Amino acid sequence: MLGKLNKAAVNTVRTNGTSVLSVIGYDVHITGNIETSGEMQIDGQVDGDVFCGSLIVGENACITGEINANLVKLHGELRGKVNAATVSIARTARVVGDIIHESVEIEAGAQLDGRLLRRDASTTPATPLPAPEKPAAATAADE
Repeated sequence: MLGKLNKAAVNTVRTNGTSVLSVIGYDVHITGNIETSGEMQIDGQVDGDVFCGSLIVGENACITGEINANLVKLHGELRGKVNAATVSIARTARVVGDIIHESVEIEAGAQLDGRLLRRDASTTPATPLPAPEKPAAATAADE
């Protein structure tokens, strides 16, 4: 679902023979989830989850939601969880949320308020971590 979308600020650029980069401009505010199998650069504001192959979050961008991708480069603000194989957090980034990763790089000066959780081979971006089991409730027969 795309809302408040200024179509003139959304561009698609062919980066090579097969790859396409979708760019969300700095003056775009999207309310809803974004999904693509390709590359995406967000320079505006997104209130929703982002699912893509690779993502660049620009210095002036602000995302409130979860990011699921293979590669994530954060330069702007994120309020939510990242689940990606490779995460790069630039010195200009401000992150409030957990980073689930296989590989992470954090530049000096980056702001991170959350946990770094290394993902193992059995954890994929679409698979949430299992919840702890609840103890069985006591019954009258148990007493």
